[in-house]
Amino acid sequence: MAEQCINCSFVNPPGMRFCGNCGTRLDAPASTHLNPEISPTDIGAMMGSDLLERFHRAGLEATGQRRNVTVLFVDITGYSQLARRINDEDLYELIQRYIAILAKDVYRYDGMVDKFTGDGLMALFGAPVAHENNAELAIRAALDMQANVTLLSQELSKSLGGELRVHIGLNSGSVIVGGVGSDLMMNYTAIGDTVNLAQRLEEAASPGTILVSDPTYQRARMLFDYDPILNVTPKGMTAPVSCYRVIRPKARPGRVRGIEGLRAPMIGRELELHKLMEAIGALATYQQGQFIMIVGEAGLGKSRLITELKSLTIPISISVAEGQSLTYRRTISYWIFQDLLRNLLRITTETPRETIVERLTRSLETAPGGRAAERLPYLEHLLGLPISDATAAQRIEYLDAIQLRQQIFLAVRSLLITEALVRPLVLILEDLHWADEASLDLLQFLLDSTRQSPLLIMGISRPYEKSKLGEVVAYAEKHLAENYSIIQLQMLTPNQSNQLLLRLLAIHEMPADLRDYIVQRASGIPFYLEEILRMLIDAGVLHRKAGQWQPVPGANIASLGVPDSLQSLILARFDRLEPAQRRILQAACVIGRQFSLPVLRSVLAPLKESEFNTYLTQLVERDFVLPDSESPETEYDFRHVIVSDAIYSTLLRRDRAELHGQVGEAIERTYADRIDSQVDLLARHYSWSARKDRALYYLILAGQKAARSYLNTLARQYFQDALDLLPRVNHSSRQALQIHQGLGDLLVHSGEYPTARQHYQSAFDRVSGDSEFLEDCSALQRMISTTYERQGDYEKALSHLAQAQEILQLCPDGCPSEKAHIFNDLGWIQLHRGNPEEAEQSLKQALIYAKDSSREDITASIYNRLGGVYYQTGELEQARDVVQQSLLVRQQIGDIVAVARSYNNLGLLDWRMGNWQQALQHFQRSMELHATLGDVEGTISLHSNMGLLMTDMGQPEEARHHLELGLSGATQIGHSYLQGISYHHLSRHYLETRDWTKSLEYSRQAMEIFREIGAEEHLVDLYASLGEAWLGLNNLSEASQNTQTALGLFPALPPGDEHHTPEYARVLRLSGRLAQAQSDSETAANDLRRSARLFQELGNPLESARTLVAQAESEEDLSASQAYRAEARAIFQQ
Repeated sequence: MAEQCINCSFVNPPGMRFCGNCGTRLDAPASTHLNPEISPTDIGAMMGSDLLERFHRAGLEATGQRRNVTVLFVDITGYSQLARRINDEDLYELIQRYIAILAKDVYRYDGMVDKFTGDGLMALFGAPVAHENNAELAIRAALDMQANVTLLSQELSKSLGGELRVHIGLNSGSVIVGGVGSDLMMNYTAIGDTVNLAQRLEEAASPGTILVSDPTYQRARMLFDYDPILNVTPKGMTAPVSCYRVIRPKARPGRVRGIEGLRAPMIGRELELHKLMEAIGALATYQQGQFIMIVGEAGLGKSRLITELKSLTIPISISVAEGQSLTYRRTISYWIFQDLLRNLLRITTETPRETIVERLTRSLETAPGGRAAERLPYLEHLLGLPISDATAAQRIEYLDAIQLRQQIFLAVRSLLITEALVRPLVLILEDLHWADEASLDLLQFLLDSTRQSPLLIMGISRPYEKSKLGEVVAYAEKHLAENYSIIQLQMLTPNQSNQLLLRLLAIHEMPADLRDYIVQRASGIPFYLEEILRMLIDAGVLHRKAGQWQPVPGANIASLGVPDSLQSLILARFDRLEPAQRRILQAACVIGRQFSLPVLRSVLAPLKESEFNTYLTQLVERDFVLPDSESPETEYDFRHVIVSDAIYSTLLRRDRAELHGQVGEAIERTYADRIDSQVDLLARHYSWSARKDRALYYLILAGQKAARSYLNTLARQYFQDALDLLPRVNHSSRQALQIHQGLGDLLVHSGEYPTARQHYQSAFDRVSGDSEFLEDCSALQRMISTTYERQGDYEKALSHLAQAQEILQLCPDGCPSEKAHIFNDLGWIQLHRGNPEEAEQSLKQALIYAKDSSREDITASIYNRLGGVYYQTGELEQARDVVQQSLLVRQQIGDIVAVARSYNNLGLLDWRMGNWQQALQHFQRSMELHATLGDVEGTISLHSNMGLLMTDMGQPEEARHHLELGLSGATQIGHSYLQGISYHHLSRHYLETRDWTKSLEYSRQAMEIFREIGAEEHLVDLYASLGEAWLGLNNLSEASQNTQTALGLFPALPPGDEHHTPEYARVLRLSGRLAQAQSDSETAANDLRRSARLFQELGNPLESARTLVAQAESEEDLSASQAYRAEARAIFQQ
């Protein structure tokens, strides 16, 4: 069994007679007898003072970090047999010398002895001091161990009575490392599966061999020769693993790839720079706008290309504004444009609100159309400022998410175009691959402006395949034509890398091996080359003498190895910093790539300000961070985001949680007067902290904020994260209500009605019975009703509305706004159930309550629904009046999206009433608004409506033009429903022009789409179109089949009742014409008479005239036929 040493407490494996740690006999009291050349300190931490100091400076005593390391296990082969062959004294001396050899080989390659295992040891390479080539160093140490143990075996061959051999296992990967004690051993250790596999490989290795795992092999495969060993199943593991036996270093090592990310002078980007300068020239000379994408992997010099462009002489007549996306701000709506506007206006987060408003107002004074006052509130909202105008603030509060989004888009465009008209404007958008969805939508909205305005947009991004940014670029390719271009950056050639190296260091007589070492490992990526140079400088291989960089004579560059990951390279520099400097960087990376000095100082409050400033200056000098160019006094940036990521990855969960909590508290203190602008960041920081109560609070606020901005996916994620927290946090009933209700609203929007209903019910169950939540309970029952109404279950919908009304009876102030909602929804259901009289009564009652509550948004909705009631009852003039009232209210509250819809509705009403010219004017006005809003879908629908209207107006060429534009637009954006509508309307158009074959073709395409997406409300009309086309082709069988199918789609009614819809009247007309073709005069006359009556009752003169023509054609009595024709002619001529 294992035995614990009484001297040092080391647990020794079975069979040991002397402690493998300190050499004390295990069956005797502690002895002071040791080899005079080796002391307990040598055994415990066998390293030179320099390495020991580096380990301490790197945080050997740290509580824990996550690091990528290579783990090495080594053991004597046949130790038990060896112990039986030689006496105790000889064994003792052997173990002492053997352990010393192993430890020295570890430390020779900057490894760390984690622990001694009796007749072997475990070592780490990459912690606590990181290296860019951990695997290479570990393998070299293992090879040296083999060679040195062989020499020891040869030296002691006579006394050993056999050969002394070791077997070694190595594995690379992530581990948790940290100190677990403070004695001379320092008990710094690593934990994780990476360690376990390394030990198992050591056990599986044959005598005298080195086995490495696949991760280790991949990191050093170009430097050593290996024999692959397949299907090895180490002890304690169920599945085989791939591993490799190390043979020797390669005689001619292969090229090892460098590491991304270098800041350096421009080399090899002359053509790309020329293209950008041409674009600047076209902007300055010809006022030509463009959209240019600059794309390349991290480290290829995208940002450097822009820096070089800005450093050249740009005409003074051109303005430049920059915005940057950040990984930790992807969840903040419009972040890159907030950053851009601050840059454009020369403001920061510390600029007084009054100054910002003054600059916004001044910039908008010359806005096209003179609508500065209308635009200002939305820009204030975008920048997280209080709204100056109380009326505008109230108006914004009433806007739904999509309306607010459109207003923000218009305001930003107005500001940018105004600036561009004063001085041509260049917008530089950095790191678009990290941009939030709202920013990318706004960018796409702005792209068309580059064709009409002196606006040059430069987007900088990493590859963006299969992303939202990819969709934006695809849109630019299709719609901007010559106004769009892309610049793809490539790696530098070896010659260019040599030029870059010479320009960086100006060492004209650099040793060939050093130059080749740098260029080979840089792999043509500038940032790689720069970081390798920084490592060489930090390691003392290069130093500055008399103002010139020079290599240190005799410096050993081989031991520096080959960078195998950027993280290791960065951490190699990071570990050489003072503990306080590392602490600053760790806190800064938790804040983010760009960090606020006030927040950072607040997090590091125990550090004296003078010391903080000194350390920060040193970090700037060493190029870890740099002052932000726009606000150097308050904002700093990491030199590269990957530096921030690499440092952040070293922190354990508990340390990250603690720092995120501290950052959250610091943000609350720093931005207490404008906390709403920080809720997204606070939600994430507290979510990653132990302060889950604060996380819940800010997740709810962030979800509500995202929902107001129409960022439904993001809002849903915030609410879902909050919901996941509920069981783990003490929370209020109000918070549970907000979460479930927020999710329910979002799910209704996406059509997930059963799940939305579950959330509303959960919220109701939580707060029902509490008098504080009476109005909320009523609203929840009403929302549950909405989910049933959307699914067509009107009985359940009405039942829940009744429950909502019952709850409101207990409401002390009457809750007029909620009552208005209930009666509005009740009227809508009654209308759908074919009870327009009851619907009118309910909606009028809703109107009374809405006026009592001063909720103009509800009032506008009620008027619009009343228009639907009067449209159905044939009271078209009254329908027109209430829709116009709805339009007026919507105009007053600034709901432009709803205004555009109202004009479309008025157009439809006038069309049905036969007021074709007025209908056309309303459609054109709606078209203008939709174009201003950038609403592509609305524009497509209007093209379709105008196409059918012009078909009725007898303008077939113009009609076909609009219909084909609608179809083209729907196809371009991939909107299946709008494609189906476009095909459907084209089929109706070709019916009127009597092109039966084309009508059939388009009807079939529409039918295929509608069936696929489940849009069954159009099937009756489509079957009627198919029937009419087949009738036109004299195929009575197909015509009859489609007519019967159309009739079968109407639900059965009691005898004597009749469907009161235009669709039913149209199918009756088709049935009558078909009966006439089949010589069934009686059925023909009856069906056509019913059709004519229905169209007259519905107030549709055009369709009435068409039915009169059909009656004339079927009438055998000549005088009656002429009378029908005369009546029809009179209608057509109106």
